[in-house]
Amino acid sequence: GMVRRAARVLPSGIIANSRATLQTLELTPATARRLQARAIGDPCPMEEFEGAIGREPLRPGQDLTVGIVGRISPWKGQDVFLRAFALAFPGGGTRARIVGGALFGEEAYGEILVALADELGIAARVDFTGHVDDVAKELAGLDIAVHASTIPEPFGQVVVEAMAAGVPVVATNAGGPAEVVTDGVDGLLFPMGDVEGLAERLTRLARDGELRQRLVDGGRKTAATYAPPVIAAEVEDIYRQVLGG
Repeated sequence: GMVRRAARVLPSGIIANSRATLQTLELTPATARRLQARAIGDPCPMEEFEGAIGREPLRPGQDLTVGIVGRISPWKGQDVFLRAFALAFPGGGTRARIVGGALFGEEAYGEILVALADELGIAARVDFTGHVDDVAKELAGLDIAVHASTIPEPFGQVVVEAMAAGVPVVATNAGGPAEVVTDGVDGLLFPMGDVEGLAERLTRLARDGELRQRLVDGGRKTAATYAPPVIAAEVEDIYRQVLGG
């Protein structure tokens, strides 16, 4: 509450990483105009995530690697991911990959995920990488990237990173990812926390190689709009307007 109140009177301008983040400040339209409040996405260093570009998408019927990237935490939705994976791929050689480690005392949730994979009968097809430094390398090894946060993400950097890596994305339809992804154009959206909805989209992608390729092509175009030079120009424009005023 204190931050929201201060934001209405102290700054000369406001830059947020998504419209969802900006809305949390509860600015009136007049205040938003006065402060040149604008949502600008986080920059994505494209060259770091282009390892997958040029890879031929797998044809329907081939085994896939479906992954979720982010720290292990209940609100990141790794449990939703595992349950949806088990529904979409109850058998066969398709693998799930959970990339990231637990922080801030959330190791117990990591143990819960391991037990859940066993309970769902998919433990032999689930890889837990733990913390990794080379996120680009991990993304390059995926055929589908999932974002499954169960509370609205302020931006969802990994969504843009996966797009830049040439990986089709399935993301929640709330917060920043819902602003980045245009459903059916550069990714697929599913209702936040909806296990069945996520499973349906994973099944659709697995069966439709043309859809995966279309989302890859659209995703690369979208990711390019978050390249550092593009974002820097937008930030400079706000600086000019604020300083000029």
